[in-house]
Amino acid sequence: MKRFMKGSLLTEIFLWFCALLPGLIYSIWRHSTVYWGCPRCDSPNMIPLASPVAQKFLAETKPGQPISAYRVPDSGTGMSARTLVVVLIVIAVLGAIVRINTVVNEAHPKTSVASFGNTDSRTDADQLIKNCGPPFKDDSTAYDSPRPPIVTRFVEYKVKGTHLRFIYVPGNGHVGDPPPYDWKLQMIANVRTNKLYNHDQVSNMMWCTAALPGPRLIAKSGN
Repeated sequence: MKRFMKGSLLTEIFLWFCALLPGLIYSIWRHSTVYWGCPRCDSPNMIPLASPVAQKFLAETKPGQPISAYRVPDSGTGMSARTLVVVLIVIAVLGAIVRINTVVNEAHPKTSVASFGNTDSRTDADQLIKNCGPPFKDDSTAYDSPRPPIVTRFVEYKVKGTHLRFIYVPGNGHVGDPPPYDWKLQMIANVRTNKLYNHDQVSNMMWCTAALPGPRLIAKSGN
């Protein structure tokens, strides 16, 4: 008796190289078609003892050698333990690949959103609003039509009877670039008197500005 299997080994290898799932399905099907048959005619049918082939086989059998030694035990109709282990390993590998791809795809947009949020929090204007709360007024020329060559942003607070205006300009890019901008503090002025304030003066009126960077132009303008 000889062990036979339907299908082609080359086809199985080709499918495994092209795609995992078709290769897995084809391998499971091939191993489910295993049978024992005649080495000459490939037939799985038993040969009657009265047939010439069986008589020739008995004549060629050595004296004292049991005929049962040539018999092949039944292998059962299901998949072998080895095949089942291979299938489970392949399924586990496929599941791990799918899981990794899913995690990477989910993490990518979250990372992008987090980076965008960190960029916003680094701007002086947004940090001021975060520390001191909603302003009395928040306006900019970023979306004016036509947009000015140098855009500005005004954030105003009323504190202790003083109307303060924080004036910001873009700290990155070039003249005429569209938003968004990295707003940097340029100066702090009194809306009514146009007086400029330095960092210490504003910190005495608004303690929430103590940790923020000071204005750029106060040194040139004076107190």
